[in-house]
Amino acid sequence: MVFQTLAGSVLAVAQDAEIKVNIGTDSGGGGAWYQAWWVWVLVGLFALIVIIAITQRGRTVVKG
Repeated sequence: MVFQTLAGSVLAVAQDAEIKVNIGTDSGGGGAWYQAWWVWVLVGLFALIVIIAITQRGRTVVKG
């Protein structure tokens, strides 16, 4: 019974607390990360590597 009363008052106080959270992801570099040209170059290279890896899988080279 005492524990329930104590837990209830802790919850009531915890709900009254106002916490301001500021998650700033802006590094001062301008626009969003997907607007940078180098991000698209990296994505393009990655996609090209994946496509080449998928198409070359299972292919055997016959020398002779």
